[in-house]
Amino acid sequence: MTDAGMNLDGLPFAILSSKDASLHFLRELYPLLRRHYAWFRESQAGDIRTYDRQAFSKKEAYRWRGRAPGFCLTSGIDDYPRPEPPHPGELHVDLMSWVGIMTRQMKRIATVLDEFEDAKQYEKYENAILRNLEDLHWSEEDKMYCDSTVDKFEESIFVCHAGYISIFPLLVGLVPSDSPRLGHLLNIISDKEHLWSPYGLRSLSRSDPFYSTGENYWRGPIWVNMNYLAIERLKVSFLINASELMCSN
Repeated sequence: MTDAGMNLDGLPFAILSSKDASLHFLRELYPLLRRHYAWFRESQAGDIRTYDRQAFSKKEAYRWRGRAPGFCLTSGIDDYPRPEPPHPGELHVDLMSWVGIMTRQMKRIATVLDEFEDAKQYEKYENAILRNLEDLHWSEEDKMYCDSTVDKFEESIFVCHAGYISIFPLLVGLVPSDSPRLGHLLNIISDKEHLWSPYGLRSLSRSDPFYSTGENYWRGPIWVNMNYLAIERLKVSFLINASELMCSN
């Protein structure tokens, strides 16, 4: 029991049901969130300048630390095919996406708390991330988002494997419904030779040479959490497009 006599089991409900309690909770939590966000961006920063990559921002790029041949355990998508061999010049599209959605949420929290200077800074970060997502990770040749690495000539190259990673910006809501990329991503999702199956979206295209190989953890198996994200994003895109169509008529 708390000093006020409230059972702690009811605390989450109390916070959600009371605006004042919610704001108080956010104000206490915000400095910790801000510190964690800054640490994460710094500790997982990727290298743009060394390899003369062309991008809107020279700062917004990210690389998972802790890579090993065949694995990227820190990403949570353990054995999904990544650039091989591991290289300090790698940039990972799922990590860029995570930082993008973190930034968007931090901006919203700062706005709610009237931390307007912070909100402006987060908005600046968000814009740079969205621009760099296109500049650093969209492969026009492959029509998907891709990790990148550095070849033996120290040139930046894409490493593309159609699967959850290649649609990750869509899954976390960073691809707007009017994006010219959306149709290409939907083609990957709906293609039976890529991700579509009667039971959900495969984690890796069945046409990929790594499909169903090795430990076969994220190389084909269907993951409910990722399918949930896909359903949510497709539902939102459908509602937005339907609303715009109704307004135009």
